[in-house]
Amino acid sequence: LRADSAVWTGRLILEPYAHRAYDPATGQCYRVPKVKDRARYVRAPVWTGHEYIVWSGSWGDSSIPYPDGLIYRPPRKALTGELAKPVGKKLQGAITTRREWGFETDPDVVREIMRDPYQPGSREHGFPMTEAEQRDLWTRASFVGRASEAKRWLRKQPLFGGIWLDQRTGGDIVVALTEADPDLITDIDRHFTPYGETPWRLVIVPRTLDELRSAFRQARKVSREIDPTATLWSVGLDESAGRISLMYDPDDVGRMRARKKELEKALGVPVHITSGRIRLDQ
Repeated sequence: LRADSAVWTGRLILEPYAHRAYDPATGQCYRVPKVKDRARYVRAPVWTGHEYIVWSGSWGDSSIPYPDGLIYRPPRKALTGELAKPVGKKLQGAITTRREWGFETDPDVVREIMRDPYQPGSREHGFPMTEAEQRDLWTRASFVGRASEAKRWLRKQPLFGGIWLDQRTGGDIVVALTEADPDLITDIDRHFTPYGETPWRLVIVPRTLDELRSAFRQARKVSREIDPTATLWSVGLDESAGRISLMYDPDDVGRMRARKKELEKALGVPVHITSGRIRLDQ
């Protein structure tokens, strides 16, 4: 988007001269009708809440301003964020997956990548990517492998709350602690140093990984005690969300969601309840 003509509508960043709008909540760009105007250099745009008003400006290096202006009224849907997504299901799925890995998500860019007939990374990982993006994934995986010793050391620390790779930021290592102990932070830096400059960042969490693991081990027993008839298909541990996930049979999920607070009180950790019929923890 061009800063000299982009405006914030309260929901979207609107750029009429480029006939597009950007939704920060979803990361999507949308097409909007283009402003029918002459080329203005250093124009003066204002957003009133309903209209985009432009005046003045000059042509090229000329110091003579245009003596006119215009009023652009974007479609109602452009102001409410109700624009239909200009992508099909296949493209939308590709965009969603690429966002999770921190790759470019502009629909026009992704369309071009999907047209490339030779995409070794796409076949290997299941979503469209360029060869440069595939090499980026190899770099991330390599770093994770080289940092395994530091990760084993971290898991022995009493304040340790978890460690994961944040793909959305290009593979940053995220270390979770229950408190920001200066000595422990210094030790973390020291353990990562042998692997070069390490893009790690700290987050503070309310409970340790040991507490989450204890709840994970007790989940089936607690579930049976609360409702012996509910079929619990699988139990998962989500370090980045600081919770455990319980997958119940679709016939039982509504009943167990109603008892979510009871489950959380008994386990001592947040619980995420999903529906399914696949047992994953055996």
